[in-house]
Amino acid sequence: MALDLSKTDLSRCLQSKTLWLTLAHLKIAEASVCDAGLAGDVATARHLDAAESIFMRLGWKEGHARVWEQRSHRAIALLKSNTDARLRSSLLDEAAIANRNAYSLYESIQNSRGLGRIEALFKQTEDEKRGMR
Repeated sequence: MALDLSKTDLSRCLQSKTLWLTLAHLKIAEASVCDAGLAGDVATARHLDAAESIFMRLGWKEGHARVWEQRSHRAIALLKSNTDARLRSSLLDEAAIANRNAYSLYESIQNSRGLGRIEALFKQTEDEKRGMR
């Protein structure tokens, strides 16, 4: 029995599969970021990069914003496990950039919950900066 799919059906099916794979990349990275030992792992960065690339291609701004949100969490997690002042400063800058990018994307789609999470990350980043002085 042959599967009879129109091009539209096939496109939707592939997009759905791509979306689920992308969400898996994001969730793996998110779980890795929660484990301080894995936050700096190259695989974590690769999962974030893969998710970002596909979300951008699909044009899904919320997914893209979530990647930036995880990049901020990752930078903060790495910050807490490092004592080198230069590296800590660089990680704070990285978190601030990620926060701004995520905020901009969440704002463009009027996602108030996302904005609230990013505002909390802005505060956490500022608190970390004050702690370095």
